[in-house]
Amino acid sequence: DEIGLIPSADRMEAEGTAVPALVKYWIAAGNSSFYRQEAGVSFYVHEGRYRQEEQPPEIISLARLKQQNRVILGNSGASLIDVGSGVACLEFHSPNNAIGADILMMIQQSVEEVRRNYDALIIANEGRNFCVGANIMLLLMEAQDEEWDEVDHIIRLFQDTMMKLKHFEKPVVAAPHRMTLGGGVEVCLPADEVCANAETYYGLVEVGVGLIPAGGGCKEMALRISQAHPQPEIDL
Repeated sequence: DEIGLIPSADRMEAEGTAVPALVKYWIAAGNSSFYRQEAGVSFYVHEGRYRQEEQPPEIISLARLKQQNRVILGNSGASLIDVGSGVACLEFHSPNNAIGADILMMIQQSVEEVRRNYDALIIANEGRNFCVGANIMLLLMEAQDEEWDEVDHIIRLFQDTMMKLKHFEKPVVAAPHRMTLGGGVEVCLPADEVCANAETYYGLVEVGVGLIPAGGGCKEMALRISQAHPQPEIDL
């Protein structure tokens, strides 16, 4: 199908290769592919006809849901998608899934939308990496231009957005995978549950470029460590 069913069959015959009878029958019936999609539903050929692909209920395809017009909100950096059962999923789709103002604004809008109309929020995506961090290049450009008020605004927006997630009264689940760095970690830390893929590379790596994580990561890491290792009470 990827290189074209009919051109492939024609070339096979031209080069003296036998084309299976099933392929000839399928082309003669007016078909030009073995697979097709309609409204986000996939079909494949079985016993001489198209059959709908059965999707296991435990697998959620965000790409398919978007084809089915299940996007609730969206901008250039992220989309909120209705995945059914009263749950919405926030998907990042900026370049490299780097966090910028567009994603932060969509997180805030998603919290309000889920508060009104849904029971829970998932933060997940189908990108190569979950999130490579915040858009550090943007901060570098603002610093080089000495736009310190803008730098302050970006950092405050990040912190305020993470606090909005942390104190959201409805369940929030983060599902990171592969590279989840810097700001990607800071998006996960406020969630009620982090359901990480086995292939997840997770850390506050900003120190490697001389920066202190400023989206709440330092505070959340210290808080989690203190909760995991409570200090014994001292009787004075």
